[in-house]
Amino acid sequence: MNTSINLKREFEKILDKYGREVLVIRQDKKLFCSCYNEVNQEASRDCPLCLGLGFSLVAERHRTRSESSASAEQMLKQLKFADIGDVSVNKRKYFFKANMNAIQKDLIAEVKFDAFGRPAYTGDGIWEIENMDRNLHLEEGNQIFKVYQTS
Repeated sequence: MNTSINLKREFEKILDKYGREVLVIRQDKKLFCSCYNEVNQEASRDCPLCLGLGFSLVAERHRTRSESSASAEQMLKQLKFADIGDVSVNKRKYFFKANMNAIQKDLIAEVKFDAFGRPAYTGDGIWEIENMDRNLHLEEGNQIFKVYQTS
């Protein structure tokens, strides 16, 4: 009788039971947005099509868990120079299945999906991906999940 645990499957069960759905907005780096200015090599910051990123966007629905990623060291640095009550750490860590592929500067939007699967922004934040933890290979080198750091 094989009693080994499949960590990837267990993580996916946790997400299915306790996770919530978000909208991941990825950049299609192959196609510039119509607002992109090649002379200046920048996009219009107020463009409704690319959100100022300069590339066409792909929106995907994903299940995740998240938590604040404020470390004690970050908190101490902020407390040193802040007035009482003015400390706010705006960083989150998102845990996704291994098949989620986003890159730096892609966005994670906290939304609610209606009965037709359409997203509606809840006001809970749109987070920019700063980096991804690439060292989560446990079972025979297989990636179990991905962690994205956002601000």
